[in-house]
Amino acid sequence: MKRYDVFVYRDRTFWMLDVPELGILGAAASRSTAPREARDLISLWFDHPDAHTPPPRIRWSPPRHHG
Repeated sequence: MKRYDVFVYRDRTFWMLDVPELGILGAAASRSTAPREARDLISLWFDHPDAHTPPPRIRWSPPRHHG
């Protein structure tokens, strides 16, 4: 299976997970859990176990704050 890029950025209280190739977003409660949550998000999208999902490439982005 393909490895996906996941862009991770802080948005107030959560770490947002953006997988642009799949058009999906997720969230993690902490920076340390973001890589695991990103993998879970991709696994859920394809409806298969984590064991079949390669670890995504995490791309840390600057924080984004909205109005």
